[in-house]
Amino acid sequence: MTTALASELRCPVCQGNSIQDSPSELAQQMRDVIRDQLRSGKTPDDVKAYFVGKYGEWILLSPRAEGLNLIVYLVPFAVVLVGGAIVWRTVRRWTTAAPASPSDSSQPGP
Repeated sequence: MTTALASELRCPVCQGNSIQDSPSELAQQMRDVIRDQLRSGKTPDDVKAYFVGKYGEWILLSPRAEGLNLIVYLVPFAVVLVGGAIVWRTVRRWTTAAPASPSDSSQPGP
């Protein structure tokens, strides 16, 4: 349980790693805090809330899908939709035949 929870929290020192993967001393201390809190009867959500209260929501490797964090989940879909619409419109313009303009030499003169 400790390793699963430690894998969900970001290391403040090694910002790209979870505290489970980080070799830093602070990450070791945070793993000890997790272990102690779980032994004292706190739930994993309580432990996460403790770290969020201390470091802010940034500490979570996967932000919650609510409020402004919802943007993180919706922007990629919006980009794909807008890009698809642009490609569709461009291809449609290319494939639509332009009306043939009458040539001056093919028309009979007065």
